[in-house]
Amino acid sequence: MFSYKRILYRTGRLFLTLTLAAAAALPITSVSAQENETIQSGAHSRNALSVDEQEQTVTISNGIVTATVNKGSAQLTSLSYKGGPNLLANGGSGYYILNYSKHGKALKFAPSRELKYTLTAWDSQHVDISLSVKDPAVIPFEYDMHFVLVKNEPGLYTYEILRYPEEVEGGASIGQGRYAIRVDPNIFKYYAVDDQRKGALPRPDDLKNGEEVMDATVKLPNGEVYTKYNHMVYVGDFDVTGLYGDQIGISQIRPSNEFAGGGPMQQRNTLHQTETTPILLWHDYESHMGRDALTPTKGWEKIYGPTFFYIHEGDGLDALWNDAKRKADSEQKKWPYRWLNYPLYAAESRGSVSGQLKVTDGTSAKDAWVILGEQDEDFQNQNLDYLYYARADEKGRFEIPNVRPGRYTLFAVVKGEFGQFRQDGIEVKAHGRTKLPAYVWMPERYGTTLWQIGIPDRTAGEYRHADDYHQWGNWLDYPLDFPHGVDFYIGSSNERTDWNYAHPVNATPGEPSQVKVPYDKSLTPWKIRFDLDKPLTGKATLTIGLASSRNGSLQVALNGQSIANLTALPGPKSDSAMPRSAIHGFYREIRIPFDASLLKSGSNVIELKHAQNIFDEQGNRIRDLYTSIEYDAIRLEVDSQTAP
Repeated sequence: MFSYKRILYRTGRLFLTLTLAAAAALPITSVSAQENETIQSGAHSRNALSVDEQEQTVTISNGIVTATVNKGSAQLTSLSYKGGPNLLANGGSGYYILNYSKHGKALKFAPSRELKYTLTAWDSQHVDISLSVKDPAVIPFEYDMHFVLVKNEPGLYTYEILRYPEEVEGGASIGQGRYAIRVDPNIFKYYAVDDQRKGALPRPDDLKNGEEVMDATVKLPNGEVYTKYNHMVYVGDFDVTGLYGDQIGISQIRPSNEFAGGGPMQQRNTLHQTETTPILLWHDYESHMGRDALTPTKGWEKIYGPTFFYIHEGDGLDALWNDAKRKADSEQKKWPYRWLNYPLYAAESRGSVSGQLKVTDGTSAKDAWVILGEQDEDFQNQNLDYLYYARADEKGRFEIPNVRPGRYTLFAVVKGEFGQFRQDGIEVKAHGRTKLPAYVWMPERYGTTLWQIGIPDRTAGEYRHADDYHQWGNWLDYPLDFPHGVDFYIGSSNERTDWNYAHPVNATPGEPSQVKVPYDKSLTPWKIRFDLDKPLTGKATLTIGLASSRNGSLQVALNGQSIANLTALPGPKSDSAMPRSAIHGFYREIRIPFDASLLKSGSNVIELKHAQNIFDEQGNRIRDLYTSIEYDAIRLEVDSQTAP
């Protein structure tokens, strides 16, 4: 087995060659006089920054990491550590793909030779190369991908800039963009996305010999089901993920996710195994989990990243993962990076915002997400600008660092409360601290609470299968877990066992060939039973928080009388949380007011079912098999002088 430690003593000889090649290839005007003197004299060191330009490729090195990039495509063809082997061998490489649309037509940009190479910076501390295209005949956006090596840093930084020029024809939008790094399958056999989800990857041959049961989901020869969606991570928690061998790893470290649309509760793909190689994913933008396409106005521009691909040694998976977490903490403290001097990045002009949030009903704001975003819409839909956020402490205090100067709206999502706090007109000043007054939030209430199922936190995390939702196919157990549908008794039923994480449209959700009982096309109603000791008058309100909907609809009846028939739900049509191993997609709320006299003394029952079946009257399927909704929480309130 190759020893990465053994090659350390040979790096000086290796990088003398690169430095001399750079002197021949790079115009004198692109480097400082001091560096030019160093190059001409042939001086070098193990950590010398060097550039080797060839006709089709450019190789950059800092003496620890060496990367070779194709000039026309931004394809990363080689990545090595301390003079060791190419970590992208045996089918690996790095490459960019942009899925976009123009006037409604789906298109893809996967550069092959369209990009222009530029050496953006080369000084004593870092080297930065750019691969860009500014040709509307190729793509309606200006795309500029950067690779950076920093002195003494064992890894490769990447960032990109996207622009929508004034001159181009309108009508373009972005669905997804990502730079993917495929690594050597003979070296990288393990993964980690958090402390609970780490271990061995299936081998590429296992996927080749498996059976596809859904997109990006394969039933392996041993009977297990593997899906890339089990590796998704909430953006607010996405600071490091990685692929690992026995002694070496590549960890994607994201010191900031300010560029990621949708806010901290948006979920992102991170990594997965394929039929050829393991793959690390760096998305500039993705519209998974119900997010809208990015639709810019002319003149829009945005910088994504930098992200750091940290290459490091360690003795086994646990040691490598612990080291990656330590390095992630270190990189976060360096943010924003001072080596990136670019107006969009605004490293030198950022400020911080601090304040405190209190809730009038006594609910603790501890761990609330406090978010600074655009003023015009729900932060879940924001993707054109930057989002900044932090968790509140046990007293509701928060500090959001490294915010660009500007005017923002402050949002807060508090566990235990429906809705969200919102304060418009937050002015963030450059170079300083913006201290906000203590805000007191009075969440909307609609009377006395008769009962509540779940905790409002925008997830289905309290319910059955919430402990193992990162497992494909839980919905196939629904007819076994609830053969007669959910029948929940307020005061005696247990949310953890008696309320399912997802409400499918029919009694046997999923592909007919996969179900575990005879297929049943009928709707599956859920019942909530509760008792009242006297009749009520006034106005009642049923609040339903939905953690997710995939093509869902909802019909609500009280004691046999319809009080709501929603053939379409608010928010995006589909966020696909159930089939993609999630208990949260795109959050939405429904409030159903009704006359409290419909409630009666004694037993009452609320019935929830989908308003539309996926089968027509002749039994033909006309809608999606994975149609479903996931409940966050449900609360019944009554504003009445005779309420309990």
